[in-house]
Amino acid sequence: VQDYLLNELKMDSTYFTVDDVINLPNVATPYYYINGTFTKRKLRNIDGIGPAGSIHSNINDMTKWLRMNLNKGTFSGKEIVSRNIINEIHRGQIEISRGNWFPELTDSKYGFAWTEANYRNHKIIRHGGSINSYLTHIAFFPEDDLGIIILTSGGSLSPSVVLWTLTDHFLKLKPIDWVKRYTYSKDPVSIPDKPEPSTLTPAVGLFTHTAYGNLDTSIVELNNKNYLQLKLNGLEIATIPVWLTDNPQVWNFKYNGTEVNLYLDKENLVNKIEINLEPSVSLIKFMRK
Repeated sequence: VQDYLLNELKMDSTYFTVDDVINLPNVATPYYYINGTFTKRKLRNIDGIGPAGSIHSNINDMTKWLRMNLNKGTFSGKEIVSRNIINEIHRGQIEISRGNWFPELTDSKYGFAWTEANYRNHKIIRHGGSINSYLTHIAFFPEDDLGIIILTSGGSLSPSVVLWTLTDHFLKLKPIDWVKRYTYSKDPVSIPDKPEPSTLTPAVGLFTHTAYGNLDTSIVELNNKNYLQLKLNGLEIATIPVWLTDNPQVWNFKYNGTEVNLYLDKENLVNKIEINLEPSVSLIKFMRK
């Protein structure tokens, strides 16, 4: 990767591990955004899942990489990756469900870490993800010579809002209020006063899924309120407010883009958790272990 991609693309500010960047003078600090407040968090070493997202970079370097993809493997007049390989990487290999996506996004297929789709009659190829509260969304429109990169922090849906808003603008499409589209109608205006931890203990424990592994839940206090923290195989994926709901057997929460359903058994113990880990599939079900 270093020799054949980063060096050839002159991506001089791109690194492979947290250890490479933690002492650099200009590194973005990751934050939670909880109940209207930004809270700092520490960088965690994720070398164990390195290929899934351990590269650290900046907007200048990522722009070079995106230009190479837009130019079918060529950068500054030199072929970095063959056109045939680039076409195969970008090509959708399997059809995927639209899930909760909006009607403007159709014909979605997943390829080699890229999703190929059609947005309002414009072909789009994109990929997004979040680790350590950093959120990245990268998309390009090969037939329109348009590429968009969003790098942010805070655990929200803002990258998607920015992506589609910019897309509408640069492609001169009729504007859509994407802020309104991504605002959950069930989101609370404010988080209720925190219940006692003993009230929330039914949600605490270890849950498992055959493919996704172990989901560990615990109660944490932030800004004088109690939250349910979810860790997937040791990596924190969500911290959400928890309060009692009208349905005593199912607790439903949508907060900061995370949707979680907690199912209680006859002994009022949570025995199943559903969470939206993947935007293109149904909620993933974890059973108490």
